[in-house]
Amino acid sequence: MSIFDFASRYEDGEYKASQVIKLSEAILNEADYFNELPDIPGVALMIPPYSEMLSNINVNIFVDANRVIEINPTQTLPIMEVEGMYTRILKYLGYEPEWLKDIRLFGIDEPIFQLQPGEMVSSGMQRGTSGCKLTWQGRNGFATAGHVAPTVGTHINDNAGFIGDVVWSNDPRGHGKSIEADFAVIEILSNLSFPNNSSGYAQAQPYDDVYIKSLQEFKKTI
Repeated sequence: MSIFDFASRYEDGEYKASQVIKLSEAILNEADYFNELPDIPGVALMIPPYSEMLSNINVNIFVDANRVIEINPTQTLPIMEVEGMYTRILKYLGYEPEWLKDIRLFGIDEPIFQLQPGEMVSSGMQRGTSGCKLTWQGRNGFATAGHVAPTVGTHINDNAGFIGDVVWSNDPRGHGKSIEADFAVIEILSNLSFPNNSSGYAQAQPYDDVYIKSLQEFKKTI
């Protein structure tokens, strides 16, 4: 569903959707997302709380409440009540539309880029998936297969770009018939988050039967 399909359900919705597009384009042209999370992460159409007694849908600019001191998380304020914000957005737009004075700000906590197990990752030409979360000596990362990240010091990427480096790896390919772990440790960037979805762990020996439970149960022999 496009933003215009969503907005068309409300009075003046399509007109307000066009405001969102113009504001988003202006803010994105100014933000350096690749080097630092911006204090204005985006723009959205939102239905206000009943207590605010406003029209049925409004244009809201998200602002990081940790860096914009005039607003708290989940708080909404008219743009004119936050010092300098109106002037700043006006500069981004390059002109002064009449509707800008009606825009509201919505305070949020700074977004954190998140990874999770099972995401596609790559190291050079090698591709695979991220495994479980790992923590060691105050550092954070995740496991993946050694043949996916065979060289210590190389960059690891996901679909969004660079996420960390290989800090340990064992690629058993070409090592003969000896039993080895196909395992690598990836340290992620400090501004990334990786959840711990594991409830526990178990140990298995070669040729042990392993049972995995998810939506359905199956059996696999290592």
